[in-house]
Amino acid sequence: MQRPPAEGHDPVAIAETALDLGITYFDTAPSYNNGQSETNYGQVLARRRKEVFLACKTGDRSYDGTRRSVEQSVKRLRADHFDLLQIHGVSSRDDLATWGKRNGVVAALRKLREQKMTRSIGVTGHNSAEILQRSIEMCTFSTCPNSSRSSPRLTPSSFGCMGSRDSNATR
Repeated sequence: MQRPPAEGHDPVAIAETALDLGITYFDTAPSYNNGQSETNYGQVLARRRKEVFLACKTGDRSYDGTRRSVEQSVKRLRADHFDLLQIHGVSSRDDLATWGKRNGVVAALRKLREQKMTRSIGVTGHNSAEILQRSIEMCTFSTCPNSSRSSPRLTPSSFGCMGSRDSNATR
């Protein structure tokens, strides 16, 4: 879904076909080809949002930056809410202590959930099982990844997550 429409490539038709075949989980992020993925999905979501579980991510780690990122994603996706918003690509470079501060990404995601802009919040990552575990231990997320390059056996049940620690999430 990251490529723009071109001869022989119609991302709208791909998404429409996926929905028609029963695939209802759409996952995107503003970093996927500079928002092109969101723009492509938006053409379908404008008409078929109720059929989709919409997951999106933010790469920003600040409160204000997260709010701006989500606002831009909503516009590109032509959606009024998300089913899941996630902190994108947690890595060993992240300063997790700043996440939970008043001006951090977690505070922004919690506020967005309170405002019904998202039903659930989560975290994604691919590089470090240790940093994922630390992020999950310090925050209550509705979702977490089920694998990692550094630990292929890392599963949601390893952390007791997937909603079990987050009583505010809609399941």
